[in-house]
Amino acid sequence: MSNSIRLLLLCSFILFFSCDNDQKKRTEALRQTRKEQKEKLNQRANQHYANLDRELVQKMVDGENSKCPQVMGGGMMITEVSLEDSVMAIYCDCQNPNMVKALNNGLKDDIRQSILLSVCQNDDDVKKMKLLKKTDTGIAYYFLTPDKKQKHLIYLSPEELPMGIPSQQTVDSITRVMFLNNLNADLPATIGQGMVQKKASLDGDDIILMIECDESVIDMDKLINMNRQNKQAMLEAMHSDEQGRAFFNAVKGLNCNIIYRYYGNNSNKKTDIKFLKNELK
Repeated sequence: MSNSIRLLLLCSFILFFSCDNDQKKRTEALRQTRKEQKEKLNQRANQHYANLDRELVQKMVDGENSKCPQVMGGGMMITEVSLEDSVMAIYCDCQNPNMVKALNNGLKDDIRQSILLSVCQNDDDVKKMKLLKKTDTGIAYYFLTPDKKQKHLIYLSPEELPMGIPSQQTVDSITRVMFLNNLNADLPATIGQGMVQKKASLDGDDIILMIECDESVIDMDKLINMNRQNKQAMLEAMHSDEQGRAFFNAVKGLNCNIIYRYYGNNSNKKTDIKFLKNELK
């Protein structure tokens, strides 16, 4: 094969390779352009839907605010609901002394659990929680004390918002724990001459109140022997007292029995006075 033919073939190969490489570059550039265009369209679509979702959140918040003032129950009133950045802010006047006491005694986690149980009670609530979570919107509760001097904040992040209606078992379990924590926040407490209530605990369906007896004042043998008479006297006293009735009703609402467990501060002597659920009425 002559040199001229070889040179011609080589030039043809180089030209073919160069054309093929240019085609590949053009194809890749076209793919990249289409990819960028698709990404821009997706971004626009996502922004459009995000704006629609934010409008739905604003509409939901405006709807809640239009209902104000809203009675929450238990001496609390929602006075305003507003959308502040990425937070649904709920302002509450707190006239409930027990709630104020719980807030001041560091029981915010219990109150948070109670709120988490209450914000998702039906299918409409579930839709609201899903919308808030989708738009990365949290909920902030501001509790204003009666003297208007303190404002307690309880914040629910979007991640912890419930996505379903809680089961009755979950409600009962958490409510019982909160009830005990509230009781223990006031203990120890003197409840009579020589008697100090030390602690409240839960054993199955029994709420147990531990009461230490000063044996220099109280005869444990006599207390044990008079167990039945003491129970009847306590039952009558609790039913005739407004706070006593409220306490019994609260325990009954938890579907619990209640045990008053008296024990001597020196001896191992003890006695229980137990009220079954059906007696708490």
